[in-house]
Amino acid sequence: VARNVTVARNVTYDVNVTVDRDFTVEQLVTVESTVLCAPGTFAAGGQCIDCAPGSFAAAEGSAACSPCAAGSFQPSASASECFACPAGSYCEAGAAVALLCAAGTWNGMANATSPADCAACPAGAACSAGATAPAACDAGSVSSPSASICTGCSAGEYQQASGESACEACPSGSYCLERSATPLQCPPGSFAAG
Repeated sequence: VARNVTVARNVTYDVNVTVDRDFTVEQLVTVESTVLCAPGTFAAGGQCIDCAPGSFAAAEGSAACSPCAAGSFQPSASASECFACPAGSYCEAGAAVALLCAAGTWNGMANATSPADCAACPAGAACSAGATAPAACDAGSVSSPSASICTGCSAGEYQQASGESACEACPSGSYCLERSATPLQCPPGSFAAG
């Protein structure tokens, strides 16, 4: 006699009973049972165990959970799948969380697998932690490669263009305040040495 019996939450037993013809039903000869666990769990010691964060079990009746592949992650227990690692981060094998690319680096693609997939921010741009693209420095500010912020030009310097790596000296006959995008002409009767 074969029966499918649900005993507890997420646990289903397939029970096969063999009865010898010379015995009554009460004298069972063999009882075999196996635990069939729901996706996101696995069978151990006759019970269903939740998969830990960073792992999953896609099918019913899994004997073990599998770690999330590099480039994916799973923050929750009892998962039946892993999520693609988003742009601006990377996920090593078995990741429970996506790790942000460090400040001064960026990554515009999903499924990155290591910090090496995060590229250095180019000169003239800034990349905060988790950046998905470099952000060009505004006029009046500049940056060197791998910068996390743009730095304003000092007084006496200016930068007219955005996305630049160096400020220029203010020309004679003009003055430049901090973060100047354009030199200002000295008023009549005054001068500035260059």
